[in-house]
Amino acid sequence: MAGIAGYFGAVPAVLDTLTAALAPRGGDPGTWHTDDRNKLRPAKAALGLGLRAAVPEIKTRAGTAIVIDGIAEATTLLGKYAEHGPRALLTGTDPYAMALADPDRGLLVLARNGDGPPLYYAVHHDTVLVASEPSALFAAGVQATPDPAVIERFLGTGACDDQEATFYSGVRRVLPGQVIAVAKDGIEPLMVRPSPMRAVAPATALLRTAAATGNVGVRLAEGVAGAAALATSNTNFVYSASFAPLETGEEAYAAKLIDRQQHSSVPAGPDQIEHDLDAFLADLGEPVPDLTGYLIWATARAAAGEVDALIDPAGANLLLTAGERMPANAQRTAATAYLSRVADRCATRFGVAIRAPYAEAIGSGDTLRKELAGLARQGELAGADQLRHPAPTRELLLALRGRIYAALLAERFAARPWADQRTVLAGFQGLVRGRRADAEYFWRLYLVERWIRTLDEPPASATPRAAFEPNRGHLLEQDGWLRFPVRTAVIGDGERIVEKVRWYVTEFTQQLTADKFYRKVLGQQWFAVVAAKPVSVAQGRARYLWEIMPGLPARVLTARGDGVRRGPWRTQLAIEASGLGRVVCAGGLRVMGLRSLAYKVGGPALRAVTIPREDAVYPADVAVIPPPGQPDELAAAMLNALRTGLPADVYATFGGIAIVSGAEVLGFAGPGTFPHAALADDPLGSSREQTPIAILTQPVTAPRPTKKDKTRRGVPAASRR
Repeated sequence: MAGIAGYFGAVPAVLDTLTAALAPRGGDPGTWHTDDRNKLRPAKAALGLGLRAAVPEIKTRAGTAIVIDGIAEATTLLGKYAEHGPRALLTGTDPYAMALADPDRGLLVLARNGDGPPLYYAVHHDTVLVASEPSALFAAGVQATPDPAVIERFLGTGACDDQEATFYSGVRRVLPGQVIAVAKDGIEPLMVRPSPMRAVAPATALLRTAAATGNVGVRLAEGVAGAAALATSNTNFVYSASFAPLETGEEAYAAKLIDRQQHSSVPAGPDQIEHDLDAFLADLGEPVPDLTGYLIWATARAAAGEVDALIDPAGANLLLTAGERMPANAQRTAATAYLSRVADRCATRFGVAIRAPYAEAIGSGDTLRKELAGLARQGELAGADQLRHPAPTRELLLALRGRIYAALLAERFAARPWADQRTVLAGFQGLVRGRRADAEYFWRLYLVERWIRTLDEPPASATPRAAFEPNRGHLLEQDGWLRFPVRTAVIGDGERIVEKVRWYVTEFTQQLTADKFYRKVLGQQWFAVVAAKPVSVAQGRARYLWEIMPGLPARVLTARGDGVRRGPWRTQLAIEASGLGRVVCAGGLRVMGLRSLAYKVGGPALRAVTIPREDAVYPADVAVIPPPGQPDELAAAMLNALRTGLPADVYATFGGIAIVSGAEVLGFAGPGTFPHAALADDPLGSSREQTPIAILTQPVTAPRPTKKDKTRRGVPAASRR
């Protein structure tokens, strides 16, 4: 396991950037440049190679250098290259990727033998950069721009990693069985083996080979295919996915097969997937076509430290659902080529090798099923051929539909060249209502959107604190009031909002009193404010767009140019709130440019119907949220909770708590007079700040020193008057 880097035509410093950006692989980077050669033999081109591995070693022979990731002998390959040229760099059946620098010929040669580890290259300012991962190329200056043609093909078919083009428009991959020569004249791909042979042996032989070496585990999935892998491996480490709280899961399937093995259930429910997606896509670098890719990654992460290799049934479903005629080689390659990328990332991140024997197995349909069932019976797993366990992609999408709707309703999604927003929204609504069965398409679509977001907004390195520590960087001032926004976790439906507010306010005031700079600010009257939207969400009052059924009047009255977020959903809620007659009159006045009069005619309820904002915290980005119910009573309940939660001296100066929407106070409880002016600029924020609570205080004013005080402090006599 090694990481490869290289360049043609760049300055040597770029190699340090490339190798440093590769995922750590157990050792410090090693580098080689043409400047390292004998000065009496000047090179024809500026070349460099980098290697990041447990034992960094770059082999050289007669001035030619080579780096290898995989199973190959560097000295042998150098000898074959010297004798027969670049085409001789592919030999045998062992998988490997390599880069070779030949300064005398002015060549940089890249190659992948068999289904070796991924290798990428890009042209950047007349320089060719090479790396085992696209992220290293981006660190060296290559632009991470999505390729619309690749994405459109991926969404339609699920095919990826089977062509030179990647999801990034400026990055290309070296294909299995391909040699690429880089020279001053350009880049010349040499297809030595036009397409890798995927079907190389019977499934029985491949399964036994996969279990022959190392401390292996098995991911139990794909019905009889997973059972056959378990029976052949005879391992004590078995893993299956738990999709709880969904009713569809692998627990019952695993219970039928496992009696003596050590079984681990890997969490893969909706909340876990949503939490993992950004890290998953950052590790893999590009999307994958189905749920299997995520499950392999999550299982390898869970198995790290327990096993050296994981036998995975990925690719078996394609064979088992086919007829007696095996799928075409190109079809199998398109469906399983991404597995080598997943395997490489799992090996580098978690130290777990992924073995997917079904990607190269001979046989299909009932013939293959009978062969695998026979293996299961030999392993005392009778009845495994009757097991069916498809991945619950649709059920997961339904559980995640709020997040998916948020992605599909975003304004940036409307500009995607590979999908029409209105058509996609209608299609996803059909999936939710059971009229469509292409769940894999919407899974891929959601992954692409999340992947693009990781390009624009890299995932945070650490989870943010529940509340800000009080310091001068978080201090806001308005009209003589200091405001301390308090950051919280996202508040969801059903949260016990009174107890949440009590905990956050109590914790934050303790931090304030412990800080010398702010110790005295709570010694005078202070207030707490809570944003109305999260309170309404906790009360379950959010109206999600997919729950709103626009009627014919709403669809007719909706302006086509208003955009999706100003679509019939908003009009339907306006009709429900104010009546059809008022909405029609208000719409006519709006067309005439009389907006103020339109709002007066529509009434307060019409004004309260707001459009979900893309930059808001979920669910405000996909739901209309009315004001909270009984805000005065709720504020009184919060006041009572704080009376018991705050220290007596701090509560003695507490002026009260308010539930606010912008600068408007909806509910208030407390002995003081609330300072409305302190809310003029909305200190709670209205986007993704996650600060629905704030503490309001007045600055501590130091008393004017007396003449006696000045004398004691050594103030000059001229200043004592």
